[in-house]
Amino acid sequence: MNIWQRIKSKFRVAKNERRRNVAGLVFPLLCKVRGVKTAERQGALAQSRAGDKLQLVHVALKDYPHNVYVYNVPLNRVLGYLQRDLAEKLVYALGKGFCRDGEIENVTGEEYGTRGANIRIFDTAEAFSGETDFSHLHGS
Repeated sequence: MNIWQRIKSKFRVAKNERRRNVAGLVFPLLCKVRGVKTAERQGALAQSRAGDKLQLVHVALKDYPHNVYVYNVPLNRVLGYLQRDLAEKLVYALGKGFCRDGEIENVTGEEYGTRGANIRIFDTAEAFSGETDFSHLHGS
């Protein structure tokens, strides 16, 4: 790595840190999964357990440019998406097309019929590193 690449890297890190501060993001983030009422997603939540590894992937859609899917890695299924305000902050701070790791804190609502999930989002991107094609998430 030459000197210019190191300087660019330092500026990129400083810029990203500033954006996180402006957005008010402190990792790990705790939040709920939204959009979980479909039968397919309820089935995925029924099979999910606390501690399951997640990937949060920004996939811009026509009417939802800040859409962030919550993807359960062991099940290979989408559980839902993030709340719009949080998704906007993450896209601002991390950039378009980002991917971050997470885990299920707990699955809720099991006794009431409609399940949900509380999740924890980390500032790492291990499972999908180098991945650019998330087209398999669109149909979920």
